[in-house]
Amino acid sequence: MPNIIDTPATVEYGFIYILKNQWMPGIVKIGKTINIWERMNTLYNTSVPSAFRGVYIAKILRAKMDEAEHTIHLVFAEDRVNPRREFFQMDDDKIDNVIRILKLIEVEDVTDDVNGDVRTSLPPEEEQAWEENTEMVRRARRPNLNFHLLGIENDERLYWKDDETIFVTVCNERKVNYNGTEMSLTRATQTILGNSAPIQPSPYWFYNGRLLSDIYNEYYTPMDSSIDTEKEENEDNLFTSSEEGE
Repeated sequence: MPNIIDTPATVEYGFIYILKNQWMPGIVKIGKTINIWERMNTLYNTSVPSAFRGVYIAKILRAKMDEAEHTIHLVFAEDRVNPRREFFQMDDDKIDNVIRILKLIEVEDVTDDVNGDVRTSLPPEEEQAWEENTEMVRRARRPNLNFHLLGIENDERLYWKDDETIFVTVCNERKVNYNGTEMSLTRATQTILGNSAPIQPSPYWFYNGRLLSDIYNEYYTPMDSSIDTEKEENEDNLFTSSEEGE
């Protein structure tokens, strides 16, 4: 294994991590540790069906680790699923904001190194589950929906897939007008569905007779052909409270 995670006795550096598990959609785990390899293996216990995968893992000076984690937990407190657990309900935009904060603290991105080590430690029969989790994380990092890039200009309408009397009007690259209020397409979709949970809006809307999700997927290469557009705005006792911190 690389030197960055050789031993739990690392003194100078620690790690701030953002982890995802395919069986916990819309949820990320954000925490700290002095041994990221041991932490990820510990999290993979009988309470979860597959291993966690790093979305972003930052190597950080040990002296800055506690304050960095505390700051992130404080800033995103409203997204925390349980105040005694390190799990947050987040869309990709908020995850990007966490990463921006970490980069301001002058961290080193070691995500690929750590994921590689965790991957090689799994038994052969679990390779498929790991690859599925990897694909889930890859898909979650796709670009946000930009109407203008897809050839949809301001003042054009998108129609609800089940009712053409329901529509939104494009305001700019990212926003639409729904019932006189400017908002994201995600927020409009949530409002119509009466659901505030994270959602992919593109499968719910038509433009010129075509699903917005199909138009989006055509714009990107086949390699990026998963459906992921703009995302805006219980855990049941999976882990004990001692998993927080180091």
